[in-house]
Amino acid sequence: MSIDPELLNDGFWEKAFQADDPFRNELKTEFRRGVVYGGEDDLRWGRMAIPSITDEALWPLLSRLIELAVRFPGADFVEGLVFFLSQSATHQRLQRATPRSPSIEQARHLVRLTEELVQHLMARRDFDLADDLAPFRALLRTIAKVDA
Repeated sequence: MSIDPELLNDGFWEKAFQADDPFRNELKTEFRRGVVYGGEDDLRWGRMAIPSITDEALWPLLSRLIELAVRFPGADFVEGLVFFLSQSATHQRLQRATPRSPSIEQARHLVRLTEELVQHLMARRDFDLADDLAPFRALLRTIAKVDA
């Protein structure tokens, strides 16, 4: 699993979270460490970080978080991630973030990862979470130009 070089850039993290978020500094340090190094403990900040992600950082961060969710399907941040991905407002934001949207190849990779995450969630008997990913999977398939 290779990390997007953009996630290693300080400038990216300066713009990654809403300016008025009271935990912005912690998100830029603690949550960033979890995202970059894949530390499950630091990803606990995800419950607060995910709703605060800016449109500019949305696709790169969500792509990495999906990778990490596949690795840690029982982690604290996964439920918040799935809830965020299941909302129609999130889908609208993802569609508006077109300049930052994934390429067809990246979207296909995300489709595979998301399907793998669904399998992990089902194996954990988290059927509701697995079902909640269906609209996001459909959006990814549209971007990836893949049949359902």
